[in-house]
Amino acid sequence: MVTTGLLAAAPTAQAAGSTPPKLAESAARGITYKGLRATDGKGHCTHGYQLSGSGRCTHGPDAAPPNVDVRYRRGTPVTAADTSTGSPSTAEASPNVPCSGDGTSGNRVQAIYAHAADVGGRYSQLLPSLRQWAADADDVFNRSAAEMGGMRHVRFVTDSSCQIAVADVQLSAGGDDNMSNTVQELAQQGFNRTDRKYLVWMDATVYCGIAQVYGDDSSGQSNLSNGASNVSGEVARVDSGCWGLNSSNQSIEAHELMHTLGGVQTSAPHATQYSHCWDESDRMCYGDGSGSAMQQICPTSHENTFDCNHDDYFSTNPPAGSYLATHWNIANSSFLATADGSPAPPTTTVTPASGRYTAVSPARVLDTRNGTGGFSQKLGPGQTINVQLSGVGGIPSSGAGAVALNVTAVSPSNGSYLTVYPTGSARPTASNLNFEPGQTVPNMVVAKLGTGGKVSLYNAVGATDVLFDVAGWYSDGSTSAGGSYTSLTPARILDTRNGTGAAVARVGAQKFISVQATGVGGVPSSGVGAVVLNVTAVGPSSGSYLTVFPTGSSLPTASNLNFDSGQTVPNLVIAKVGTGGKVNVYNAAGTTDVVFDVAGWYSDGSVSSSAGLYGPLTPVRILDTRNGTGGYSHKVGSGQPISVQATGVGGVPGSGVSAVVLNVTVTGPSAGSYLTAYPAGSSVPTASNLNFGPGQTVPNLVVVKVGSNGKVNIYNAVGSTDVIVDVAGWYST
Repeated sequence: MVTTGLLAAAPTAQAAGSTPPKLAESAARGITYKGLRATDGKGHCTHGYQLSGSGRCTHGPDAAPPNVDVRYRRGTPVTAADTSTGSPSTAEASPNVPCSGDGTSGNRVQAIYAHAADVGGRYSQLLPSLRQWAADADDVFNRSAAEMGGMRHVRFVTDSSCQIAVADVQLSAGGDDNMSNTVQELAQQGFNRTDRKYLVWMDATVYCGIAQVYGDDSSGQSNLSNGASNVSGEVARVDSGCWGLNSSNQSIEAHELMHTLGGVQTSAPHATQYSHCWDESDRMCYGDGSGSAMQQICPTSHENTFDCNHDDYFSTNPPAGSYLATHWNIANSSFLATADGSPAPPTTTVTPASGRYTAVSPARVLDTRNGTGGFSQKLGPGQTINVQLSGVGGIPSSGAGAVALNVTAVSPSNGSYLTVYPTGSARPTASNLNFEPGQTVPNMVVAKLGTGGKVSLYNAVGATDVLFDVAGWYSDGSTSAGGSYTSLTPARILDTRNGTGAAVARVGAQKFISVQATGVGGVPSSGVGAVVLNVTAVGPSSGSYLTVFPTGSSLPTASNLNFDSGQTVPNLVIAKVGTGGKVNVYNAAGTTDVVFDVAGWYSDGSVSSSAGLYGPLTPVRILDTRNGTGGYSHKVGSGQPISVQATGVGGVPGSGVSAVVLNVTVTGPSAGSYLTAYPAGSSVPTASNLNFGPGQTVPNLVVVKVGSNGKVNIYNAVGSTDVIVDVAGWYST
């Protein structure tokens, strides 16, 4: 039985007192034992090494990944393009990181750029990249925590602007020669605080990475790796050849920092004697020369994530009686934060939901190109116009509290955004459409009506034409007309690529197909007035648009999606159902595949219900990963869902909510990908809400069922992206 405190050896470890195996010296791979001495297998440096002159513990040098020769110094300057975030930009060069408290108090990780006196310093050139690589390491920690339903962020020392504070340190000419010299000289300059770990980017060509690590597997907060008063701050050193390898699934920074936090204890079930592990794929596992036989346990895609199976050194939810429930678990480290960012604005007052929905055949009520709606010129920079909606396009003159609009920006002169909000209200910090010069971009908007039955429309920059196509209206509670809403977990009901819901055939030019919308995907066969669809055009052969309208009705002068050749473009459509419970989808030009994902349905009003009533809101921002609004201050990573609080914030009540209406925007994605919004606690459905290319800013309206604890999950398939969510309304249970 392994006892806590001093460590027992792992099953594969060398017997105490014998000479342990080690990797052969290799200048190219960063394997040198200069300044180190092997331990005797006793005390807190069990089966590792000690630093000459101090007796401090280290696991020894880590070998560079294949094809990395540490003898070659990275070029000048190194930019954020060397990271997983792709091409550098202003946002990527100064990444947002989770801020904890005042940025300095308590146990924290201090970032350091260090160089020897005989090496030219590159601090100013490297600073943006250093911050990015630190943020990449933080992402490894949080992505690993998310696998167990938790959240963990590195408590970096940060400045008043929430930027990672990176110290600029010069050592003596020999200060970079070996780890022993580095630690001693840093301590002499005051970098030896017990409430700090030091993540050091050494501008040298000696190692790949090396770090201090203490052998103490006791489970309590007094663990020696947890800021003990008798342990001065441990150092993780990464040399220039191994900087910023996150893009190749090898964050050396995350690996070495994990060592200083106490990973991997040699008593762990799959540990090697050099504080690594043998159950691949894992950020801390590799053949370290100890003689432990490596076994492939997790998929290779897990390589840049901590603790394969979460049973050796890192779990936010270890089973009772398990090793990590009774031994040191880095997820409990006080150098990690269990939350990030700032909460969304809480709901202070609630207006009960009373709106019932009445669908209409799509009708154009604003077109600034020809004067429809009373405006016959482009909307200018910083300009706001008030658009009459009650009494037009099938919307009654009284009794309407909100409308469903498809809003389209046409031929804008500049990159900009539009905001739609109730006339008479202050313009909110929210957006509905984002677009680039020359683009034609649509988005569905559920807009609360303001003074005189109008909505205000604001354009931020440049000039653009704008179209409004009305799809239906919500009552204000003064009438019993209309139907209630039932939300669904998204389900695919049409995919012309594979025959779902229609023949395997692209929709041709000036052609339409009829799609069954009732009796499929959770929508009942009868009693349905309209369905909520996320409609996506996939691989169109030319620029065109799609129009969705009730089967049996004439093709209206309206559009739902606009796209260019080759684009994959989604948009939410609230579609009135027609003959036989079907809707038609029309394509104007070229050919395109079309996908429908159904998210919910409105009753036809034949049965009265107090559930599924709509509560419109002036839009409120409840998530912005760029600045921490909503609790996340980092990009959403590949295959990494985040859970967003959607009830009790932004005007949505804390209970009695079945679904929310959200405008979801991606900005600055590193790769082409898609987002899916779905109820927290559910599996990721085969559906998508936004599709986008690298660097694009793309919005889409989402009506999503709320899940566990009033949350919705947002899943990103590939790369990383910032995500913004503005709530526009909610439905009652």
